[in-house]
Amino acid sequence: MRTFERRDLMGTPSKVTLASPARPWLIAYLVVAVADMVARLVHAEVIDLIGLVLAMPALAGVLLASRPQRTRMIWLVLVSLFFSWLGDWVGDIIQPHVLIKIVFFFLAHLCYIAAFWPFWRHSVLRRPLYLAGYVVVIGVLLAWVAPHSGRLAPALVAYGITLAVMAILATGVHRLTGIGAAIFVASDLSIAVFTFVFPDQFSADSFVIISSYLLAQLLIIIGVIAASPATAAQTGAPRPMVEQP
Repeated sequence: MRTFERRDLMGTPSKVTLASPARPWLIAYLVVAVADMVARLVHAEVIDLIGLVLAMPALAGVLLASRPQRTRMIWLVLVSLFFSWLGDWVGDIIQPHVLIKIVFFFLAHLCYIAAFWPFWRHSVLRRPLYLAGYVVVIGVLLAWVAPHSGRLAPALVAYGITLAVMAILATGVHRLTGIGAAIFVASDLSIAVFTFVFPDQFSADSFVIISSYLLAQLLIIIGVIAASPATAAQTGAPRPMVEQP
């Protein structure tokens, strides 16, 4: 078994356990992720594209090899990974790539929303102060970026709202899923900032985007695995990101 230690909001240590068959898939994902990040740094576009094509299938392998109970959440998360996979590489081949990426990741986030919705009572939706933080931060960033995006502004705003809902609901699934979703928000909004507000002004923008994205997806999936009924039965009931009083 592969274990990852985490802590809940009260500081109590707990374990997130992956079944042994998932270990090769996790190693494969980490190798692909590191190779892709290095490729971004050295501008090796072919290796970068290959890494993007392989990353989400490897992560899906981690999920399936962990032998979670095939619940509605698991199937929806797998569909989300599929749309994420399309968004990773199809938009780099077909023009205009920005809009195509937005469409595929919009569909991916809709699937995540549907998957996480049953956990909403444990999310920040029940904690107004936490919820306000998400709404204010994402709202301010969208208000800043949207005027710079021209005709894509409506699509960008719709995508940003969907991304925010996904991140909010993810906090009810598991602490790691909530953290991963928050990083996903940062990654996607950084794409908007680097694309529309500061185009071609930062040499490391591509590396920042891909590294945060790959980390976000990994944390989301590990949290989903921990929250699945089969895993919970073996390791104890998983804690959401925000505990209820």
